[in-house]
Amino acid sequence: MAFVTARGARFHTVELGTSGPLVVMLHGLFTGSVASWYLTVAPLLAARCRIRLIDWRGHGLSERTPSGYGSTHMASDLDALTADLEPFAVVGHSFGAIVASRFALTHRDRVTRIVMVDPPLAERARPWWTPDESSQALEQARTAAAESCENRRAALALGLVEQTTLLAELEAEPALTATDLRELARIPTLIAVGSQSRYRAAAEGMARDQSAMTCRVLPGGHDLHVESRRPLADIVSSFLGVTDD
Repeated sequence: MAFVTARGARFHTVELGTSGPLVVMLHGLFTGSVASWYLTVAPLLAARCRIRLIDWRGHGLSERTPSGYGSTHMASDLDALTADLEPFAVVGHSFGAIVASRFALTHRDRVTRIVMVDPPLAERARPWWTPDESSQALEQARTAAAESCENRRAALALGLVEQTTLLAELEAEPALTATDLRELARIPTLIAVGSQSRYRAAAEGMARDQSAMTCRVLPGGHDLHVESRRPLADIVSSFLGVTDD
């Protein structure tokens, strides 16, 4: 476990594994944290990979700042928090997948592979991550946090809602264009989506549109790292080329 000061905030990071390909794993917003991966898929991958986990600003043990929660800003955080690393594969859950995509578009030479775990796609394949989709997701998160404020994770989420510009930044989040997706498809990309996920149709459609992308459907809904941890670890391992012989 380490704490790193970068871009005006104190971030918490965790390292796992000693050999194999380098993987950076990104959690989603609100109730996500390093624990999202540390208690689920990361230990399964760490037997064959070197892994860095990051608490986004305002999440887990990282410092909460008044702003800085849009994908472009967070991609810059990711750049700073991985500046010491050689090119790496990036695994992102939910909004973490959006940040991974933004990062890959602006730092193509730093990313070897991308795994998007149930990315919050609009129901139509284009445009991607539209404000109407984010509004629904944000309202659900606000309600869940308010109803469960005795829980530390939910209390942190409520603080993000009430004391930062996160909601406004997500409402202003720009869509990834068709050109962006074509550029993204130049990097080997795996999309893992839940069989019961609201984002399944869009994920499958995006993979059909971009033949270089692969979509795998796993049992469960949005939280595949919890609901299908072993199958998710297996397909990520296979995608990274580190499965057992």
